[in-house]
Amino acid sequence: MRRIGAVLTVLLLLLSPAWAQTTTRTFPELYLSLTGGTMSGPLVLPAGTAPIRSLRWDNMGVNDGFYSYGAPGAFGLALGWGGANYYTFEPGAFKLTGTTASVLLGNAGTWDTQFIRDNAAYTGALKNADNQMSWRTYGGFSSYEQSSALHELITLSLGGTTTDSAANLLPADSYIEGVVVRVTTAVTGAGVTSLSIGDGTIAGRFCTLVGLPAGTTKTCITHLDLTGTSGPKQVSAAKLRITAVGATPTAGIVRVIVYYRTWSIPAT
Repeated sequence: MRRIGAVLTVLLLLLSPAWAQTTTRTFPELYLSLTGGTMSGPLVLPAGTAPIRSLRWDNMGVNDGFYSYGAPGAFGLALGWGGANYYTFEPGAFKLTGTTASVLLGNAGTWDTQFIRDNAAYTGALKNADNQMSWRTYGGFSSYEQSSALHELITLSLGGTTTDSAANLLPADSYIEGVVVRVTTAVTGAGVTSLSIGDGTIAGRFCTLVGLPAGTTKTCITHLDLTGTSGPKQVSAAKLRITAVGATPTAGIVRVIVYYRTWSIPAT
């Protein structure tokens, strides 16, 4: 009888006008297990704070999820993990937080195109590990200008003074903006005094690398002051050539990256 009385008391409380008219209730944490249904009005949540979120899913940590901030009409919405905000939404703005905040684009699992803040103030980048990236600026009718880079690790030939890249690092109908090189394995060989960086026609078209120890670097822009086949214009696709000056090398590996621009023809 006591149990029946307790149940009746609860039922009377639920059916009372005071309970039925209540639209706002406070819970330390409310866990909803929903399988469907329709709401006829807004779901109003407390604003929350950075360490105490207003909305989270059951696979999130206690300090993970959403909360809002600011005054009505000038508010923002933040999403973060571990008490830190990583994504915020404000009127007219979407913000990412972090020294290397990034936007990833591509197919799930690959995300081949990544825009990032390159760990420095006022510095953005199109970057994906050590992959060669390109940037296009469209002029209309499917025509665009493309800035790109090609790279290769070139092991110097031990049977002669010249070594060509395996790929055509100098694309056809392109403007070669610059070539950067790094010696990754020291260049050795009695009589070798320097390396010329160029092509099959002009040995030192881009620069001459005097240092031969591992770690030696060079930014090659000699061609920018020249014209014709010595200049930045590349008419036909060609391999980049490294020429050992003075003698045949006995060892040496050089990493080469070529930065260049190309243009596409309008489709109509």
